[in-house]
Amino acid sequence: MGWTSRKVSLALSPVLSDSAIADSRSRDRFYVHAPALTIVGKPSASLADKVRDDAKAVVDANVKKYGEDGLAKLAKKVEDAQAENDKPIPPEILRDYKIPDVNGIDWIKVETGRSGGVAKEDGAKKGPVQDHLDADGAQLPLFVQYDRESLLSAESTDQVS
Repeated sequence: MGWTSRKVSLALSPVLSDSAIADSRSRDRFYVHAPALTIVGKPSASLADKVRDDAKAVVDANVKKYGEDGLAKLAKKVEDAQAENDKPIPPEILRDYKIPDVNGIDWIKVETGRSGGVAKEDGAKKGPVQDHLDADGAQLPLFVQYDRESLLSAESTDQVS
């Protein structure tokens, strides 16, 4: 029995939210069964010559347009811009930069379920996804890890742990 992302999403639908099922269907549509277009090309010596000649014509046109003095002025502008770019950041700017408190960062809570392979040896954490996989009873011939965003908020997850 082959497992497609559709079968997996249907099997896990009791523990997945509607948005997770929609995400699974989108992945199936755009990545697993995405339409493909393959273009097989062959290098063209004449096209390579044309590109080289066109590039040389652009350079020659710029030399003619700006002249030697104009090109020297443009080169000076580039050097000045590079020198400005290479200046070190003033220490007071770095010193005054406030480093945010990491406790203010909201992390995405993820629930994990593992099936097959080293899953049993690794001591997978219990949770709704793992409970569903354990209840299924079918052992996959390879290691599969299912991750999904937790339906619990950060505060309620802290209380459960």
